[in-house]
Amino acid sequence: MTGQILSRLSEPIRIRGHHLENARQVHSIPRFDFTEDMQIHRYVQSSEHHFISLAYDLVKKLFSNPNQEFLVVVDELDFICEACPKLKTGECRPTTREQQEIVGRAFLQDADRDVKVLRQYGIESNKVYTAKEIRERMRF
Repeated sequence: MTGQILSRLSEPIRIRGHHLENARQVHSIPRFDFTEDMQIHRYVQSSEHHFISLAYDLVKKLFSNPNQEFLVVVDELDFICEACPKLKTGECRPTTREQQEIVGRAFLQDADRDVKVLRQYGIESNKVYTAKEIRERMRF
């Protein structure tokens, strides 16, 4: 999964609004603390789970490149959702019949969180931002 994302670096990478908070978090806490948080919230059972590499290491790397472009989305799957263990185990549910038809059992219940984060930092959905622009707006 990480290789697929890195191979698409020439095009903007889709990221959900509330995952921007994750990007901010990985730049402010150690990997150990992030891993512990993922275990507490039952995303992973082990610190060695591949999701940690994507959700912490890759996100940190992507946002460390000031020119990396991101397409900010609301209520859509992004690269983090696609790798999420909760999605794979069926613990996630769509919020509408249309979403269920489009993505099946995807975790789309955080649309309100997406919108809240975007409003808080003055970021628009369906717009491309560089990592530098996002980091400046979110101060990380």
